[in-house]
Amino acid sequence: MCRRATASDNDDFPFHGSRRRRAESPFRAGPEWDTMSFNERWADFQSSVPFSRFQGGEHPGFIPDAGHDGLSCVPWMWGPEDAENLLILIHGFLSCSGRWGLLVRALQERDVICGVPGGTGADTPRACGRYRIMGVTLPGHGYKWSNQSTTEEQVTHTNSTWMPFEMKTVTVSVQDDIDEMPFNKKQWYDFDEALGSLAQKFKEEHPHGTVAINGHSIGGLMAMHIAISRPAVFDRVLVQNPEIGPSSPFLYILGSVLSHVRFSMDTLGEKCNARRLSGKDYSGGYCQFKVGHINSVWSLGKDLYCNKWQMARCTMTSWSYNEQAFNETRRNLSLIKSFQMVA
Repeated sequence: MCRRATASDNDDFPFHGSRRRRAESPFRAGPEWDTMSFNERWADFQSSVPFSRFQGGEHPGFIPDAGHDGLSCVPWMWGPEDAENLLILIHGFLSCSGRWGLLVRALQERDVICGVPGGTGADTPRACGRYRIMGVTLPGHGYKWSNQSTTEEQVTHTNSTWMPFEMKTVTVSVQDDIDEMPFNKKQWYDFDEALGSLAQKFKEEHPHGTVAINGHSIGGLMAMHIAISRPAVFDRVLVQNPEIGPSSPFLYILGSVLSHVRFSMDTLGEKCNARRLSGKDYSGGYCQFKVGHINSVWSLGKDLYCNKWQMARCTMTSWSYNEQAFNETRRNLSLIKSFQMVA
């Protein structure tokens, strides 16, 4: 059950109490979850945002091919309802659940091999049925874009040695719905707690099944956090290119100062606006985002790596060693049967 946010929860950005405060994530563990089954919790979680707001809301559950992942952004559960195994898939920043289309197709055609390689007894490798595959959509992601003009900042390269790039304001003919994207780390933590609670309930109802989690980018960071917080729940954890924060600590400061500057994926060479206006699909529907959105991701990573996990000595963050947190993280990681990280 989630508590209400306080001012200290929103310390990732300035100007508390103004338009800069963002709504809490709609994807949270509800007040009635303690009395709900797994299926009831999932139904409550999935319906937190109307399907009609998502790209692909007209045909929820559609499994896209590569290059069309923006066609399916509704949080969805694939696989047999009576399956004893659960796989949670968490996509990356600005993406949506449709990015896992090819993986979902492949997993629907094969049995899960439970146990561990070389294991004995209860850990002996064996076929144990299919996965229920939970494809979630991160808070504020995957919403439909609208045909209305908006301004955004784009970065262009210059010939100057001292200033190799410059920002310019441009007007584009489409606007992304980014109002509910997290602007502080609490919104990410609320989402993690909800997913962890779902996984724990599934494990309680299917004690002999396999519970796995797979995440990419910030989804990888979140998968680590969820699994380390509940090591007895997860049998398998796969982390792909987990978010590790900005390349320079000064970007934390820049991220706070420029929180409400709207950028475009075109800045990164994606040609996002041109792609979607020509009829192609862009994952999650996002070409635009604000600096504060990526800064909230960095803030989450900084808090996890530096404070909760003690995995890194972080400069400019008043870092101090916490032996208890370090030992707890090591112990919890050791309890997970299979933990893999792919860079």
